Amino acid sequence: MDLRPDTTGDTTYTVQFKLSTEQMKNHCFLYELVCRMEGWAGVEILSVQCNGHRENT
Repeated sequence: MDLRPDTTGDTTYTVQFKLSTEQMKNHCFLYELVCRMEGWAGVEILSVQCNGHRENT
């Protein structure tokens, strides 16, 4: 994970999702959501956290 200050002028936001039990049973849902968001211009996923387990990209 890159901890250097952001010199691009971009702003970092935190977004939280509350997923239903049904969505959590589908283990691919969160992965698919992140992959879809990564395709958005100007969006970079920095980390994903689920039930206290954190994945840094």
